[in-house]
Order: sequence, then C-alpha cells, then structure tokens
Amino acid sequence: MKKVLFATTALVATAGVAAADVSLSGSAEMGIFGGDTITDAGVITNRETQFHQDIEVTFTLSGATDNGLSFGASIQLDEAAWTDSTDDGGTTVFISGDFGRLTMGDTDGGFDWAMGEVNLAAGSLDDAETAHAGFEGNAGLDGTYDGQVLRYDYSVAGFGVAVSVELDDQPAGGNDDPVIGLGFTYSGDMNGIGYRAGVGYQTVSTAAGIETTIIGGSFGVTAGDLQVALNLSEQTVDGNANDQSHWAIGVGYTMDAWSFGANYGEYENRGNVANRDIEGYGVAVAYDLGGGAALQFGASSSDVTNGGVTRDASQWSFGVSMSF
Repeated sequence: MKKVLFATTALVATAGVAAADVSLSGSAEMGIFGGDTITDAGVITNRETQFHQDIEVTFTLSGATDNGLSFGASIQLDEAAWTDSTDDGGTTVFISGDFGRLTMGDTDGGFDWAMGEVNLAAGSLDDAETAHAGFEGNAGLDGTYDGQVLRYDYSVAGFGVAVSVELDDQPAGGNDDPVIGLGFTYSGDMNGIGYRAGVGYQTVSTAAGIETTIIGGSFGVTAGDLQVALNLSEQTVDGNANDQSHWAIGVGYTMDAWSFGANYGEYENRGNVANRDIEGYGVAVAYDLGGGAALQFGASSSDVTNGGVTRDASQWSFGVSMSF
C-alpha cells in the first residue's frame, strides 16, 4: 500500500515580496448508515444498511501584496477515488482590502451568503440530520448554470452587504440572463446575547422572459451554550400561480463534551407545484472525544404529500468524525 506524506509548507519569496502561506486541513468520517431516501415527488428508494467513509482535504493558500491587499485561494478535495460520490469538492479564489472582498469560484451567492441555516450543533455522518425533505440549505438559485459565482461583499460596524453574479455558460446560445444575488446582514451583541439577521434575494430570467425570484430572511441568537435560528423564504416563477414557501427552525445546545441539535422544516408548493407539501425534522447528538475526534449520531424523517398522497421515509447514521 502506498503511503502519502502531507506537510504544511511556507513559501518565502525573494526580498521585497511578501510571503505566501500554504496550509493543509482535513476531515474524515467512518461509521454506518441506513434508512430510505425520498424525492420531492414522493418516490422512495430503499437503502441497505451499509458502512460509510468520507475523506475531505482542503488546501488553503494566502498572501499579501506590498501595498496591503490580501489574496488567496482554497482547493477542496472531497471523497476518496474509490467511492461513488459525485461531490468532488471545489475551488475558490479571492482578493480583499479596505474596499471589501471579491471571491470567485465555488462560493455562495448573495442569497446564501446572507441567510442562516438551522442545523446548529452536533452534526452527523452523511449529514443525516439535514437529509430530510423539509431541510433548506439556502442555496437559492446558485448552480443554475455552472456554479461559478463571482461575489463582492463588504462589512462594517456589524452591517454586511453582498452582490453576486453567475453567468449563463451554455455553449449553444448562452442567451439566458445571469443569476443576480443580493444579501444584507446585521450582527451584534446585547447583554451577552449574540444575534444575527440576514435578508437575501436572487433572480434569473430565461431568454424567453420567464423570471424566477427567491427572497428570504433569517434570524439567529446565541445565549451561552444555547442557539436558536429561524429562516423563511418564498420563490415565485412568472406564469405560475403556485408560489413555493418555506420556513424552518432549529435549536442547538452544548453541555460539556455533549452537543445536541434539532431542526424542523416545511415547504408549501415545493418546486412551485400545487399541493406538493413537504415537512421533515432531524436530530443530531455528538460526544467530543478530544483531539479532533467525536462520536456522532444523526437521524431524520420526511413526510411528502404530492397529489393528495402522503409518503414518509427516514434515515440515520452513527460513527466517528475526525478533524485534522
């Protein structure tokens, strides 16, 4: 078996040029998972209980110019070559200064940048606690084309703003409008209670003039070991009378080495389809073993009503997560 040695390296350039740093981090999971998957249309796929392993490696590159600009990039390698996952990570490049930060690549659009999620603590292998059909990761319209997003963001005195663009990359024509995203955030602290509010917006129009728009808001608080978050969103499509709406709530709590998380989400007219209503919940429990390792358990359940017929499915996972 081949052995590969990774090292954290500092690249020091010649005199008069700032130093550039290259660092390496990673994570791994091993355990077991089972249960069923369900689509938004209510199609259930039964899965055999099976072993789970996941490996993720991230290279982070950073540097600075002589006049004080910061620049960098990240390369994420997700999953080992022998797995059947299609998620192979991504890359981002950025430059920042007093003017703000400009990021390009596999990064969040303005909507996702502003919105908070409701999976707040613990975590689980295979993300079982977020696998239910009612969970919304707030991707908005990111990935409408090739997923390459250009985002500018700026923060000052607790306020933040972001603008993003994703271009139509289709080789045949490429006549659809770009995805445009906007995000606004405000965060602060009141008597020891931290809070963060966000509002996000994204829109895109096809060459035929059909416009899809999503707008949402989120709010989260942290009081000691307790976290609570809420988010809401609505998606509209020109010519479709069925607006998709979603809301979700999550709670997280940490006690010594233990962490607990629970979240619930609900869609109405999922995918702008009338009477396609979905709800689901997830739970996660973790015990910190120290040194970057933790025992994790996660489970979720989904109820999908489509065309007056309701079907349900559930998933679970258990094992050890490792951070390096």
